[in-house]
Amino acid sequence: MINEEQAPKPGKTRRAVANPAPNMDLFGDLPENQATEKPGGHHVERLGPAIRRLQLKLRTATDKVLADEQLTTAQLGALNALERAPGATSAELARAAGVTAQTMHEIIRLLTTRGWVERTQDPEHGRKLQQQLSATGRKALLGARRRVERVEERLASPLKPHERILLLSLLERCAEGL
Repeated sequence: MINEEQAPKPGKTRRAVANPAPNMDLFGDLPENQATEKPGGHHVERLGPAIRRLQLKLRTATDKVLADEQLTTAQLGALNALERAPGATSAELARAAGVTAQTMHEIIRLLTTRGWVERTQDPEHGRKLQQQLSATGRKALLGARRRVERVEERLASPLKPHERILLLSLLERCAEGL
């Protein structure tokens, strides 16, 4: 017998919340080896879940090797951005990296404390601070890049050279499709 407190309110529906199956990822995608069926009986592997699994493994491996350099992926992104755009402001770097200005400010502050980034006032706008890599920042960036390149080599190691080229081409075409 359900009392009034337990009964669903009119217009409200209760969703049953179940734990996902152990072979499902956090996004509720299909299990790794399960394909979806399209009209007409064709089975296709969903690309999104496969790309997310690969990205997660790549990010985990990258974070692990960057930890040896006392860097995070976001900090490496800031160093790369500063190399491409010396003199950029924190706001410009934040927009380029897709993070908030506050997050980028903290990243730059830490990198400045380490001596990897130098900050100067913008000659045209006295309140703006420009950042650029220091010599030690360039050295740290090069060391981090070598480590990340080794991770990328491991990633591609199962592929033959022509398969690497094909995969890059296919990924670029997929990106263009969005």
